[in-house]
Order: sequence, then structure tokens, then C-alpha cells
Amino acid sequence: MKRNLKRPFVVQPQDESVKLIPLTRGQVTIVDASDYVWLTQWNWYAHLDTSTGSFYAARRTFVAGKKVRIFLHRELLGLGFDKSYEGDHKDGNTLNNRRFNLRRATRTENRRNSGIQKNNRSGVKGVIWHKSSQRWVARIGVDGRKIYLGSFRTISSAMLAYRAAVVQYHGDFAKAA
Repeated sequence: MKRNLKRPFVVQPQDESVKLIPLTRGQVTIVDASDYVWLTQWNWYAHLDTSTGSFYAARRTFVAGKKVRIFLHRELLGLGFDKSYEGDHKDGNTLNNRRFNLRRATRTENRRNSGIQKNNRSGVKGVIWHKSSQRWVARIGVDGRKIYLGSFRTISSAMLAYRAAVVQYHGDFAKAA
């Protein structure tokens, strides 16, 4: 049974091709205008992924008597409960749910498109400080293994090596920052 929760008022953008759906926690998600009416039949909330610090639009429903979470981007991609695919936000903005920004991805592909991890101390994806050699080391993950890209005197040299490798190995899912 759908609960009719009062949604906060959101000023819609002047661009008529997009609409905003208000979420909880003061968040909004952007969707294509063609999906807006269909999506607003449900009450969406802002789900905070604590591992990434990102918000996702989600809703709760009951399936076979069990309460489950459904993410808006998975709904738009038609992924349902199929765990073999994930929904990927191309631009990294998890509240940008316009169809051009969404794609099906394997877990590996989706990880390639991730940003810098919270525990990264260099501030550069794929680059670490190697204490014993006193140099910056660049590495990239490919098919479950780390590929050594070299050690460098400067962080910018290591970063350039990683960025070149990311394009070569990750293709359309390349994200260097």
C-alpha cells in the first residue's frame, strides 16, 4: 500500500526536458521529464551510502512479505533484483538519474568508474607513497590483479602514468580522478 507522504516543494528547472524529485535529507534527484510522472507514483528518499558518502534515490516496498530497498537508477535501467548487473552513473553524481547518465555495468566496470577511496592518502587515484624508496608509485587494477606502472619522483608524473593506463585498460569506464 502506498503511503501518501507530503513532498517538499521543489522549484523545477526552466529546462523542460528535466524534472527534480524531492527526497528526504534536503536532497533532490534529477530525472528526464518523460520519466517524472511514472516515478512520482512512489515516495523516494535519500539513502546515504556510508562507504562512499554518496546519496542515492531509493524507496522501500514489500516483496514476498519482506521489506526491500529499490534504487531509482536500478528501476530506470530495469535491473530489478538481478545482482549480476549494477547501475552506473557515468558522471559519478549518484543523484543524476537522467537516462543518458545511466548504464548497466558489471561490478568490475562499476568499480573502474569509482572516485578516490576515502582512505586514499595521496589524494590521487592509483598513486601511493612508497616510504622505503621515497618515491611515488602508480598502479592500476585490471582483472583482479594490480599492474605496476612505475615509481616516480613527483606525484604529477605518477598521476600522468595512471591516467594513461586508465584510458588503455578501462576504456569507457575510465575515471582517473
